Amino acid sequence: MSNYENTIPGVTAAYIESLQKGNTKAQHKLYELFAPPMLSLCLRYTSCKEEAKDLVQEGFIKVFRHLHQYTGQGNFEGGYVAYS
Repeated sequence: MSNYENTIPGVTAAYIESLQKGNTKAQHKLYELFAPPMLSLCLRYTSCKEEAKDLVQEGFIKVFRHLHQYTGQGNFEGGYVAYS
């Protein structure tokens, strides 16, 4: 089972809350947790792995820039897709 499959909403919410308070380690943990499934999603749209990795990276940059707007409604994955 991947890290993503073991995710529970409370853990993700705790990372987000910690990140909103300035904990950059939480940013790294969120990236480690969600980058693999987001890469799989991006690979559905492009067959180039390097391009998919770039898309994931750009998506996370956008999400982290707008993280202050996250109110806890919905889930992180949905927010990532919406901002990306």
